[in-house]
Amino acid sequence: MVSVAINMNMVSQNQKAPGVLVSHDASAALHARKAGSSSSRATACPPSTQVFLPGGKPVLYSGSPSTLFSPVRRKRQAVCEISSLTALVKQIAVHTIRWGYWWYVSGVIPEHKDPGDIDRRLMDKYAANLSESCRYRRKLQGLANTRYYRLGRRFFLFTTLGHSPIWESEAANLRCIRKPPRDFEKRTGYTGKFPYAPLRVGGYSISYKPGGLTRKGEIDPKWHSHVELHPEAYRKLKATFLELSTKRSAEQLGMMFYEIGFEPYKPLLRQLYSIHKQVNQKRRRSGIKDRVPREFVPTRLRPVRVFAA
Repeated sequence: MVSVAINMNMVSQNQKAPGVLVSHDASAALHARKAGSSSSRATACPPSTQVFLPGGKPVLYSGSPSTLFSPVRRKRQAVCEISSLTALVKQIAVHTIRWGYWWYVSGVIPEHKDPGDIDRRLMDKYAANLSESCRYRRKLQGLANTRYYRLGRRFFLFTTLGHSPIWESEAANLRCIRKPPRDFEKRTGYTGKFPYAPLRVGGYSISYKPGGLTRKGEIDPKWHSHVELHPEAYRKLKATFLELSTKRSAEQLGMMFYEIGFEPYKPLLRQLYSIHKQVNQKRRRSGIKDRVPREFVPTRLRPVRVFAA
């Protein structure tokens, strides 16, 4: 029986032509073997050709667009609708930008259009409905990967660096959630200029920044997702607490902190601690002896279901 090539860099015994890569989905190959096929052969791709990154750097691209999609994935409906704002922030901060999805486009679907139809069109156009194995193969070939999420009628498109139609069709709307380091252009050959703009959604401000200090007091060289309150939302929240600091009891103010509605990511938790400190200072200056206990400030992220379906 002829062996089946599953990974890109594996070639079957009868196909050893130079410059040709074989791409085949593992689940499809397993299905073919279970069906009793006498010879499951992988489909060879065309010879390597040159494509260009947005900055003009040429890369070798082996394969046709059809080999970059999993046939099993096409038959399954991709899930993109987010269940809540809390789930959206968690999905972006924990499962998206930390893997190199630093460029994004955000928009609102008009009322007269069907959100499901827009989802399918955008995901098919920018290849946002691929499996993890397909995304890995695209990354090795210098192609960009895309993530698509929708909360209500607002959608979010995230992309990595590489060759993709999104760099041409959305060039005027792309924003960078991470400020590129100084040697970014030298290492990647990318020369495009997209403004650095943290993602603002529902009072949150999401960005990608280097860490501050470690527990030992040393500078943290790693980059981390940074979730905090938007400056305008922070000012409004602080003004509300300071106005009620002398009009409510300590228990009532503590319950306000406990039911604040924002997830306590580390940068956001520091902002809540700052508001809590200022509330107690104002109560002390007003002659009120009771202090708002710090234990009322939430410190743990709540478990949440990310996707609606």
